[in-house]
Amino acid sequence: MNSNQPSIKHICIDGQQILFPSQEDWETLRLNAFIDDMPLAVLDLLWSALEFTQKYPELHLGLGKLSMRKKQWMPYIFVEIESNFQRVHLETLTCNSCTW
Repeated sequence: MNSNQPSIKHICIDGQQILFPSQEDWETLRLNAFIDDMPLAVLDLLWSALEFTQKYPELHLGLGKLSMRKKQWMPYIFVEIESNFQRVHLETLTCNSCTW
């Protein structure tokens, strides 16, 4: 897949160019996880993160280049607040006391 496709949204967040593929693009990436001949990183976590973010309209999964040396696309989760994107880290935690 080419990152210059019109269906892929490009946004500069905190000085980093982030790609936001369309739903159709994500389906294509499931079959061939490469953009501009660079692989998507952490595939074991990527698809579950995509599934989770698609449940909530304020969450978005984007892709940014990991580094110039290690040419991979790293997934990042963002929350959209008043048309601004804030990078977030989501965790599933269980309380050790009550197991909730």
